Amino acid sequence: MLPTIPSLCALLLASLVASHASDLAVRTRMVQEGESAKPFTCLDLTYKDERFTLVPPASWRMETDPSLSVLRFYSREGAGTIVISFSETPASGVLATADSLRGNLGPDLAGAEIVAEFPAYAGAAAGKGVELSFVLQGRAMRAHAAAVPLARGHVSFVLTCNADKFKNAQSAIGSLMSSFQRTQGAAPKIEVSRLAR
Repeated sequence: MLPTIPSLCALLLASLVASHASDLAVRTRMVQEGESAKPFTCLDLTYKDERFTLVPPASWRMETDPSLSVLRFYSREGAGTIVISFSETPASGVLATADSLRGNLGPDLAGAEIVAEFPAYAGAAAGKGVELSFVLQGRAMRAHAAAVPLARGHVSFVLTCNADKFKNAQSAIGSLMSSFQRTQGAAPKIEVSRLAR
C-alpha cells in the first residue's frame, strides 16, 4: 500500500524543523465578528518577543510542535500539507536569491526545479517566494514556498502537494499568509533584491 500524500509531505518537510529553537507559543481562540457572523478559529502566536495572529485553513487538520517552532496543516481531502516554520536564520541570507530560499527549505527540496519566483508578503513584511516542481516516490509534486523577515530570523510558509491538486491548494496558503498579522513588534525592513537565482 502506498503512503498517503499528507504522510509523504510530512516526511518531506521533516527536514524543515531540524534547526529551530523552542521559542513558539500557540493559543487557539474562537472569533465572531458581529452577531450574525459565523465564528471562526484564530491562532495567537508568540515567537521570541514578536506576536502574530493567523486564521488557519478551515477544513485542514492542525498540528503544532512548539519545541521546533513549527505549525503543520494537513488537508482532510489529502490535497496537501502546509508548514509554517519560524527560524533564527537571518532573513538576509535566506532571501538573497531564489536558490538560497530553495536551499533553506531542507535537503528534500534543494534539488527541486524552480518553476516561478514572486514577491511574498505576510505580517506587514516583504519577502520572497518560489514555486517548485519535483518528483517524490514516482509522483509529480509541487511546492509553493515563501519566507519573510522577522526581528530575529524569518518565518517560512511551505505548501507541498500533488501537482494535480496544486491550483486548489494554493488558495489555502494564500489565505493563510494573508491572515498572518503582526500584533506586537515592528516589521523589519530587509532589502529584497530583484528576484534572481
